[in-house]
Amino acid sequence: MIKQELISHLAASPGGKMAALLNGIAEVQFADLRDERSWKLRPEQESPSKKGQPFTLRDVLDLSMGADKEMAFRAAWLLEQLTIVYQGFTVVFELFLEGLPQLRNHSVMRHYGKIFACATGKNAPEGLRMLLLSKDLNAEAELFFGWLIEEATPVAVKVHAMQSLANLAPRYAWIKEELLETIAYLESRESIAFFARARQIRKQLKKL
Repeated sequence: MIKQELISHLAASPGGKMAALLNGIAEVQFADLRDERSWKLRPEQESPSKKGQPFTLRDVLDLSMGADKEMAFRAAWLLEQLTIVYQGFTVVFELFLEGLPQLRNHSVMRHYGKIFACATGKNAPEGLRMLLLSKDLNAEAELFFGWLIEEATPVAVKVHAMQSLANLAPRYAWIKEELLETIAYLESRESIAFFARARQIRKQLKKL
C-alpha cells in the first residue's frame, strides 16, 4: 500500500470497524518488513516513502502529527499498534520525541502517551531502552506534568502521562515526590478511572 492509499483509508469513516481496518493495514504492510528473529522493522522505515513505494513507519508518524484531527488520531492509533506489535519504533523515536511538545490533539496525545509509557516500561525492547538511556528526558517529564495538571486534558491522556512519569522516576529523583503530590492534589478532582491508575502508580513508586 502506498502513502496515498493509506491516507484514503485513514480519511474514510469505518465506524466500529476502524480497529480491524487499521490492524489489517499494519499486518499486511509490515509483516514482511521485519527481521523474523527480533520482529524489529528494518532501518528504511525511518524515512518518508518515495512516490509509488509502500508507505513507511515515518509516513505514519508524520500523518499522526498532521492538521487533520481525525486522520491524525487514526494514524496515531496505527502508530501505537506498530510500536507494540512490531517493536520497530526505535528508527523514528527521536522524531517522536521532537513532536511531543507540539501536540494539541487530545486523541493523538492519548496514543503518544501510551507509546511513551510502553517505551519506558519494563517490557520495552532492548534497542529502545538503550536509546532512551542515552537521552536526557527531563523535558519530557516536565511536559507530562503539564498534561497531568491541565484541567482540559482528558483522563485517558492523564493516566498515560502519569504512567510515563512513574516509569521515569527511578532515573530522575525529583519526579517521585512531585508526582505523589500531584496525584494527591488531583484525586479529589478526577474520575474513578484516574483514581484506579493512581493507586497502581503509588504502589510502583513505593518500591523506589
